[in-house]
Amino acid sequence: MALDKKGIKATYLTSSEEDEGLKFESNTIDCKYIGEGNKAYTQLNMLEADVCVMTTPGLDVLQIQRSKGVKHYSHIVHAPTDAGLYKLYSFDYYDSVLCSGQHQIDSLRYLEQLRGTAPKLLTHAGCPYMDVLAERLDQEKPVVRDIQGLPHVLIAPTWGNNGLLKRFGLSLLKPLAEQGYPITIRPHPQSFNSEPELMDKLQSELSDFANVQWDRSADNFDVLANSDIMISDLSGVIFDYAFIFEKPVITMQFEVNLLGTEANDLPNKVWELNALNHIGKQISVDELASLPELVRSLTKNATIRQNIVKLRNESLFNYRHSGEVIAQQLIDIQASVNGREYNLTNVSIADVSNKMGVAS
Repeated sequence: MALDKKGIKATYLTSSEEDEGLKFESNTIDCKYIGEGNKAYTQLNMLEADVCVMTTPGLDVLQIQRSKGVKHYSHIVHAPTDAGLYKLYSFDYYDSVLCSGQHQIDSLRYLEQLRGTAPKLLTHAGCPYMDVLAERLDQEKPVVRDIQGLPHVLIAPTWGNNGLLKRFGLSLLKPLAEQGYPITIRPHPQSFNSEPELMDKLQSELSDFANVQWDRSADNFDVLANSDIMISDLSGVIFDYAFIFEKPVITMQFEVNLLGTEANDLPNKVWELNALNHIGKQISVDELASLPELVRSLTKNATIRQNIVKLRNESLFNYRHSGEVIAQQLIDIQASVNGREYNLTNVSIADVSNKMGVAS
């Protein structure tokens, strides 16, 4: 939308026929469905463009290869997630990465130095989908409940070995259900495909609790807006919940499986692990029995919201106006690869003698 407002000609490619972007009407932006699997990879590997911007990591590592017809490849990190949680070499072969926060820049610079790869252009971009959610929250009024009663708990885990439901299951859910807390369980959609037996078991065991409901709607906005506290793991949704809705998140302490990720090459913990106690509280399995009391206390703790806002301000570039910033950065990158004048600011470049503006 920001590129469209600036009158920039661009092509939007998607491998999903249900992508909402295909409905976007513009005189300058052409939206196309390119198929799935090998059909999509073939088209992407033969692209011709000044700048190709992708949200898919692993360029020149997985199926998507650099095309000789593309002058510059840029990756936009579409979540505040630390680069360390991505698979190995996810960003190595991009020319630039449009980062949502300083922690991503710090991780990527360290990996470049460790591997001796060429320094990439790293911009202070932001997280556009969070801006969209924030604008939607301004327009839609969520349900306001009396927190003096029992808070509405949203269980929103990821799937797989690091998933909350697989690791803790009923030992986490039953104490809340038995004390009457209104609970909405929203598993990752992949859970129903990859863990059907677990999903069936949990739904069966909790079927007698009228206060427990399951949510599988395509749009998660309502369950995020109309709950009071979230219990999750390292799912990316925890930062949507905290940063947009400014509500607390409880996470469980357990050894995160980082096998095959960039985190193993980083000297410090990934950003998420340090941020968890700033957006709520991490608890151990031994504290599950006291979970209902913790839920009640956190929803009444005004300091939590202050901590969340502080962390958001420190960790997210250009909150609420990143789309316009990114559009201008892409315009400047296109100008640079074509040898024209540009004014690219708020970037991190290892070689400060470069003629681009540098933000330290």
